[in-house]
Amino acid sequence: SYSFGSASKQIKKKTDLYRGLKQGLVSGLKQFLLVNADNPHR
Repeated sequence: SYSFGSASKQIKKKTDLYRGLKQGLVSGLKQFLLVNADNPHR
């Protein structure tokens, strides 16, 4: 039988992965903006 516990565990894993990706994207964007702000004449 399919247990609900493993299902919620899978969902949590996906959510954590998504959150990690989003954080990485946000920090990457901030770095990119900071670099561009430092070099406006590039």
